[in-house]
Amino acid sequence: RCHGAGCPPPASCPRPGGILREERPCLPAARHELREALRMTGPPTRAGGCLSARNTALRCLVVAALSQGALLSSAGTAQQTIVVGGNFSFSGSGVATNLAQYNRGSSDWSAEYEPRLFVYGAASGVVYDMAVNASDPSDPDGSTTDVLYMVGAFDTNCKTCQTQFCSVGRWDGETLEKVGEGLCSSQSSPTATIRTLVLGNRGDLFVGGSFNTRVWNGSDFVFVDHVARYVGAQKRWLPLATRSLGCSGDCQVSVSSLAWDAHDQVLFVGGTFTRLGSQYLPAGIVYWNQSKSAWHVPNLEAGPRSIMGGAVSISSMAYDSSQQELFVAGNFSAVNHSSCYGLASFSLQSGRWQCVATSDFSFLLVSSLLYDAETKSLFASGLPLPNSSWWRSNRFAIQPFTIARYVYRRRNAASGGNSGHAGGDGG
Repeated sequence: RCHGAGCPPPASCPRPGGILREERPCLPAARHELREALRMTGPPTRAGGCLSARNTALRCLVVAALSQGALLSSAGTAQQTIVVGGNFSFSGSGVATNLAQYNRGSSDWSAEYEPRLFVYGAASGVVYDMAVNASDPSDPDGSTTDVLYMVGAFDTNCKTCQTQFCSVGRWDGETLEKVGEGLCSSQSSPTATIRTLVLGNRGDLFVGGSFNTRVWNGSDFVFVDHVARYVGAQKRWLPLATRSLGCSGDCQVSVSSLAWDAHDQVLFVGGTFTRLGSQYLPAGIVYWNQSKSAWHVPNLEAGPRSIMGGAVSISSMAYDSSQQELFVAGNFSAVNHSSCYGLASFSLQSGRWQCVATSDFSFLLVSSLLYDAETKSLFASGLPLPNSSWWRSNRFAIQPFTIARYVYRRRNAASGGNSGHAGGDGG
């Protein structure tokens, strides 16, 4: 939709096309820090269900950058737009919303046409993650509209609506639609909490979170636990495979991050879990090969560990498809039995783990990762280590948050050198 001065009449308003490319980073910030980080004009002032009184690094607002253009104005000039999702309200409005767009050209915020999400008639729906399926100029139907997929915790898009979204929605800028049928949780837990999503090949969509349900596979009802695949060709939800994720002790299974290797059709799954079927996992990370329909464990003997003992939870992942390398963030303090805090990488080719950075450029807790293939840069946001070069401690900022950029430099593996990363920027 067009907003602001200079927009053409509604009838001739151009639809966005080929504009949405990357999703996230999430800003792990408390209320005043979020204002400062986004430099908002009329910013969201409340984030229901995600802001912490202790200012811990939580995934509060999801930020999707509309790179490569965004909305085309009547003059044909590109204006970059940012979409934020969560549960928040604008200054003075008092009305909860779940999506808002920020136009960097006009410095305006807009949430007039964005969907509002509800849970049992209350405006308490929340968006946790978003991804964009960019339009294809060669599409035979001539569509030039990007589609935004969102997940979170919501069941309807109005107070009295009966349509059950099951915490997954598809938005084309005008209409919020369901994605398939049957992903709603069981009767004991009617609203699924879906934390993350990633787009697969050929119209497939993968989602992860904390949910249990049953879906129809064409001949029978089958269980789906915490990870589900929407098969675009069949327009139905299905489980990945027979073995499911589990937890030992008091932990509760939750999938917090997904990453996709489009070339080899491999899905990486990270979160809080300690079992794959009956197999024990020291860290909450596994991957699924779609062509073989089989689960695999990424050499966890040399993988992320905690020097304090106990299982490791994975908070975020990002994938470099050109090098088949997975970047992993979590609450670990060692990799390859050596000190490594919070950020590591796994090579799908060699099966080796590497630490991303030294303690000078490390995080105590990473809330989000984003890899940019063009600049070969890894962006991370979260809470830095107290002994890092980014830590600032005073009576006004006890726990500073950082958004950092790592520039990846590889050494010659034949010479025995390890992969290395250098911290580029931190703020």
